[in-house]
Amino acid sequence: LRAERELMRAAAKQGGEDAFMRHDLRLHDLILEWAGNERARAIVRTLRETTRLLGASTAERTRSIADIDREHTPVVDAILAGRPDAAAEAMRSHLVSTGRLLVGQALRDELHPAEPEPGDVDRIWSAAVG
Repeated sequence: LRAERELMRAAAKQGGEDAFMRHDLRLHDLILEWAGNERARAIVRTLRETTRLLGASTAERTRSIADIDREHTPVVDAILAGRPDAAAEAMRSHLVSTGRLLVGQALRDELHPAEPEPGDVDRIWSAAVG
């Protein structure tokens, strides 16, 4: 986990988006593997591959890879400190942030050139996640 985290940081510092995303994928996969959750691991792999094929990404669009990298710090720190509740909350925050940004991007793309109305992202996000 530490090694993968360092590879992510190095890729973020170098601006290597492709390398960063490979390490990001591997980090998330390692976390789910270590959690012993093969079902979630398979679902996440499928979702990420689908997202990639659709060309949806927040990297260098609504946030930098350095921003994305920083979101992983509290997750990894909590795991390494043996604090599963803090790790789960940090991961939830990271995933919700990413989801909200992707929904916002989709709205902007759909409404282009008009901008989404205030509250559209929240309304659509709430409907999507129930």
